[in-house]
Amino acid sequence: MGKWDNIKRLQSRQNPLVKQAIALQREAFAKKEGLLLVEGVRQLETAIDRCELDKVIFIDNDAGYAIFSGLSDFFGRQEFKDKLFRVEENLFKRISDTKTSQGIIALAKAPHIRDIASLELDTSGRYVILENIRDPGNLGTIIRTVEGLGFSALILLGDCVWPFNSKSLRAAMGSGFYLDIYQSRDIDWLASVFSPLDLIAAELNGVPLASFKGGKHDGFALLLGNEAHGLSEVAKNMVDFSVTIEMQGCAESYNVAISAGILAWQLSKLYSLL
Repeated sequence: MGKWDNIKRLQSRQNPLVKQAIALQREAFAKKEGLLLVEGVRQLETAIDRCELDKVIFIDNDAGYAIFSGLSDFFGRQEFKDKLFRVEENLFKRISDTKTSQGIIALAKAPHIRDIASLELDTSGRYVILENIRDPGNLGTIIRTVEGLGFSALILLGDCVWPFNSKSLRAAMGSGFYLDIYQSRDIDWLASVFSPLDLIAAELNGVPLASFKGGKHDGFALLLGNEAHGLSEVAKNMVDFSVTIEMQGCAESYNVAISAGILAWQLSKLYSLL
């Protein structure tokens, strides 16, 4: 096994790296440290190109060895000399945030979330603005959708969940490493910054999406609100248009991530941006 046998093996729950990795499951600690847990081969291969790997942990069994062997050319580089570790199975399960882990977890430097003041608006672009989205799965799914559709950026407004916690990362399937993400706690800038675009809100009492013909601008920004409470009144008062997705069944509304996908696609077609 050669180089695999030379990787340092960790067996104690009190080891500083093990304690740190377990603690990174907590969003507040991860944000403070500026680190995220990247779990699984596919996510790791994406993260390798987009952010700096701090430590890499393999499960200490045949599955871990197989992953290491498949990536041995990469991890054999000098820069990883002191960054690779093996962790015995029970401890690895404590670090892992999934039920069926592939056997590799990296601690990586979190991508930078930009302040809204640095946004250079593309007046013919597409944006999604999320207000107080709290579910990490919803946020990750929206990130995956809008990045896949080629949106210019995503803006997190108010009290949104951190887009780089483990659940958001899994739902985003790596898209969070490629999409420009901005944030702001303040809403006062919304109408002025996006005045060169059509600011469109998703609301239950809006114009039916099939009837909406678009506005006067070349680009648009889609604004979606909290899963339970929708958009704040302040945000509603700033938008140019409100649209709703017609429903034929008994459900009152779609999940916010599903709504984001439908609206992002249809509006992009309407504005001839797809």
